[in-house]
Amino acid sequence: NITSEYFLRRKMMVYAFKRAQKIIAVSMALKQKITELGIPEEKIEVIPNGIDTELFKPMDKIECRKNLNLPLDKKIVLFVGNLEKVKGVDILLDMMKNLPEDINLVVVGDGSLARDTKTQGHKDTRLIGRIIFAGSRPHKEIPLWMNAADVFCLPSRNEGCPNVVLEALACGKPIVASRVGGIPEIIKSEEQGILASPENVTELQD
Repeated sequence: NITSEYFLRRKMMVYAFKRAQKIIAVSMALKQKITELGIPEEKIEVIPNGIDTELFKPMDKIECRKNLNLPLDKKIVLFVGNLEKVKGVDILLDMMKNLPEDINLVVVGDGSLARDTKTQGHKDTRLIGRIIFAGSRPHKEIPLWMNAADVFCLPSRNEGCPNVVLEALACGKPIVASRVGGIPEIIKSEEQGILASPENVTELQD
């Protein structure tokens, strides 16, 4: 999604693709991008990511919140991912500003935008006291965070086949996410979740 935008890296990718006997893409959207580089479609197999359903499964929401010391009387929106521009963490905070005050945001993850994200969360009067920054957490702990939430939100600008969406679904959580990459291949009905246009704060908020 990103590397192919650079001329020399794109040439290196095409060189590798042409000499490979088979190429595995984790979504149809990525397969399409590879074919746009001039690679024959029949050379590419689509195999979506898999997850551990022994680990990611529905659990009692109240018990999970107690284990994580999360408020029991608030609605919780959860984000799990790298705090980088591609994941849309800035969009996430803008979305929260106009949501009702009884809705909290829990952010699990770390990255280059961690400091800026925390600063905005602690300075903007519309966000103060409503955002919990949990930092990077062990993978085996993520099911607790997902089961403690009411909804999982991923406002990415680009994606392949995001494992976090599959994991949240396995925990029985509805998804609100950007309509990018392989996400529309995962979220196919409103029973699973609702998709918004990328970088559209109003749609995501609604």
